[in-house]
Amino acid sequence: MSAIQMYSEVMEAQKLKLPEMTDAKAFYRNLEMVLDKRRSEQRLLTLRKPRDTVDFSSNDFLSLSSSGLVRMAFFDELARYPDFQLGSSASRLLDGNNQYIEQLEKDLAVFYGAEAGLLFNSGYDANGAIFSVIPQPGDAIVFDELIHASIHDGMKNSRASIKQAFRHNDLASFRVVLESIKKEHEIIRKGDRSVLISIESVYSMDGDIAPVQELLRVANDVFPVGNAQFIIDEAHSTGLIGEKDPLLYDRLVRRFQTAAEREAEGRIKGYSGVLEADLYRSEAKMEALRHPDPDSLFAYKRGLNGEILAESGDEDFDYEAVDNNDQYDDHALEEQEAQDRYFDEQESEFVFNDGGPEGSKFQEPQGETAGIRSISQQGRLCLSRRTPRRTLLTQAKARGPNGPPLLEETVGEHFARIVSQHGDRPSVISSHQQTRLTYHELDLKSNVVARGLLSLGVKKGDRVCVQLGNSIEFATVTYALFKIGAILVPLNPAFNAAQITSALNHLTASYLIISTETNLPFKQPKSNIELLKTLVPDLSSSNFESPMIPSLKSIILVDNSLGRIDPSSFKAVIPWASISLDTSTSRPDIPEPLANDEIANIQFTSGTTSSPKAACLSHRSILNNGKQIGDRMFLSPQDIIVCPPPLFHCFGSVLGFMATATHGSAIVFPAEAFNPLLSLRSVQEEHATALYGVPTMFLAELELIANGTVRNEGFDKLRTGIAAGSSVPEELMKRLHKVLNLTELTICYGMTETSPVSCMTTTDDPIEKRISTVGKLLPHVQAKVVDPLDHSRILKVGERGALVTGGYLVMKEYWGQPEKTAEVLVTDDEGTRWMYTEDEASMDEEGYITITGRIKDLIIRGGENIHPLEIENCLFTNPRVREVSIVGLPNEHYGEVVAAFIIRHDGEGEMSTAEVRDWVRERLSHHLVPKYVFFVDEYPKTASGKIQKFMLRNAGVDLLKKGLGV
Repeated sequence: MSAIQMYSEVMEAQKLKLPEMTDAKAFYRNLEMVLDKRRSEQRLLTLRKPRDTVDFSSNDFLSLSSSGLVRMAFFDELARYPDFQLGSSASRLLDGNNQYIEQLEKDLAVFYGAEAGLLFNSGYDANGAIFSVIPQPGDAIVFDELIHASIHDGMKNSRASIKQAFRHNDLASFRVVLESIKKEHEIIRKGDRSVLISIESVYSMDGDIAPVQELLRVANDVFPVGNAQFIIDEAHSTGLIGEKDPLLYDRLVRRFQTAAEREAEGRIKGYSGVLEADLYRSEAKMEALRHPDPDSLFAYKRGLNGEILAESGDEDFDYEAVDNNDQYDDHALEEQEAQDRYFDEQESEFVFNDGGPEGSKFQEPQGETAGIRSISQQGRLCLSRRTPRRTLLTQAKARGPNGPPLLEETVGEHFARIVSQHGDRPSVISSHQQTRLTYHELDLKSNVVARGLLSLGVKKGDRVCVQLGNSIEFATVTYALFKIGAILVPLNPAFNAAQITSALNHLTASYLIISTETNLPFKQPKSNIELLKTLVPDLSSSNFESPMIPSLKSIILVDNSLGRIDPSSFKAVIPWASISLDTSTSRPDIPEPLANDEIANIQFTSGTTSSPKAACLSHRSILNNGKQIGDRMFLSPQDIIVCPPPLFHCFGSVLGFMATATHGSAIVFPAEAFNPLLSLRSVQEEHATALYGVPTMFLAELELIANGTVRNEGFDKLRTGIAAGSSVPEELMKRLHKVLNLTELTICYGMTETSPVSCMTTTDDPIEKRISTVGKLLPHVQAKVVDPLDHSRILKVGERGALVTGGYLVMKEYWGQPEKTAEVLVTDDEGTRWMYTEDEASMDEEGYITITGRIKDLIIRGGENIHPLEIENCLFTNPRVREVSIVGLPNEHYGEVVAAFIIRHDGEGEMSTAEVRDWVRERLSHHLVPKYVFFVDEYPKTASGKIQKFMLRNAGVDLLKKGLGV
């Protein structure tokens, strides 16, 4: 059976399950009145009337439109005309049911070298628009828990008072939800407000067919007045059948988006979001696309953007169209504003047409609106509105979207709101501890820990250092500290006593929470008892004293040793159980008010023993950054995210905790430290929908599947995730798509000082953008690429330079280091605080950013930032070392590894590679130990005496080819 036949049979079966219901009193009759008037005036196809209750949400005039530009424009139209009916729910014109569309599908298949083409409605924008605009205050939205992300996208902006899910295809759960709404809300019970029920005919997540007929019976039974309105997503798709190229789908959608945004004459923006099928109607035009020629009707002006140009009928309307991402050239701002004023003065015109494909007749607007076109094929309703131009960037300066507005709450305040909405949903699942907490339970447990900390004397502003692995304890203490206003300071579990001492003294920290054992990736558990004895020499004494850290008041000990260590004799420390076992359910009494711009989290950017940099991040910055990250992944309360990255890093804390908690999603900890086997098991056992990692983590997981250690099953629910820390090679991205089903994997870029993410790809960015770039800016974020030697000079697009970011996400300061803060933070005349990232980057004309290097030679090993100076300082203390320079050399597994170039002291005898490695291993964390050591007589230097590290890197690569340095 062909895919088309299979799809047709499924949809035909659904048609038999759609009985009509009685008219609903409150289903916005003005929509029908306005639409009837337009039908009469424009001789349009008669559309399904709202009173039919069952209304399909995939609309023909939004076919194949997945770009943000089209979506935002459509929302703008609905905001201007809230009484505009959303198209014909009965017409299914892009499903190969007429000769014209069938021919178009054949042409597309030939063009892409596929066996066959399938052209269906996407419905994404329509779903988002329906749930953003139609529901009114007092209405309820009831949705299947596996409903498509597009519905959630719309519900985020909906004015409906109630939004409640029922279990997937579960009639009993569906009835319980409806009955509870009916009982609690009189206005709905009387029929004065509607219950909008959202289901899919065929669920994209698992292929189930919805029991539409049975659901309708339940809705009729609970709401006999007829105000239960079904909106059914038809689960359409767009794709090609064929083995030639696994990326055909991505290129097809990208090409269709481009075509949808160009008009045949005048290159006027077509905001209808329609695939302008008329562009491809004739064989001559198809031939022009197959074989681009400058003299033909269509030619490619920019291969990268795939911009299709049409021969202009009027040069006065020679406008270019670009994605509406609110990123544009500052130099064009004056012209932009002038155009805005001009078009605001004009009357928006909607042009409708009901001609067929062979005899389409444009209704020509006259005068100043000439060139604005709209096409309707076989009754397909289209609308176009001319809008101001968005100019492609020429300078490497951009800003992200202006919405949605930033959250103006503390983390604790927002968490309380999430608990009230999703209290019964899972929040934290610790697989290795076999423990799971709902949001309500996490709230209660964190309240208990907050009261326990307050009883110890912890107060607002105190720095509380936490050196734990990924665990329930880390989760509860995180929210406890956020609630009481103390500052969370996560420490790398790999820190030794010297590094911990340096960090706590730098912050004058009062409290340390640490585990009895440290778990690191691919290593056996390591006891922390000797480390504790270094910090507190007399652990058996009840009189706590730490000569090395005078500010330290208490150490709280979490016993994670599973009986391997007996801490009962350690009277100097406080057992975790003593602050976490209170059975009271009351909220902690917070003596001091807390503002959202106060410091919530201090993250160390480097584990140095001499001059640590501690970035101070506010409630506002980490909360909004997490929210925006989750938005880009379309997270919802139904999502389950497996998070192997560590919580001591921003990846785990913000991309993990904040992104999930702001969306009511669940976060899963497979192990205390990264374990590829346990990570994959957690995905399988929890039916996870998202997976986090750096490329080296994903490679380790894929290897276990490839060698048969883990069966290649149980990954079908995965859809999205985050890869960060270093670039993702194209081949790895393909394997993640194919093996782990991570077709919507996103790429993040940022730094600790920017809370941390400033740029991120979207789930529907073209595959080449997700491989070669780090995406576009997040909302309310600005960036520019400047000359590294002259920061006042902004470079042109495509040029490499120093990346600078600004906005709400920038840290407040480096704790206790105003000089270091002043080196990287600059406030301009407009009050924007800019962070100089020390990364080299370029920006293209669409606003995509590519990281091309590091201005100050930061090494990124498997996603972990390594500062060469820390290792250089360590080796300088060796009496045999005269000079040392640390650089990163390329490595297939880690991306980069540490290499040491050493000049030895004369007369100090031979020094071996093993001695160098042992010297570092004994004094610093294991990941800082050089993999390669080169002994040299001199360094390449500039005229001013500075070492040219790029030449050392080149020399190191050459030496490795000769087998030296290992």
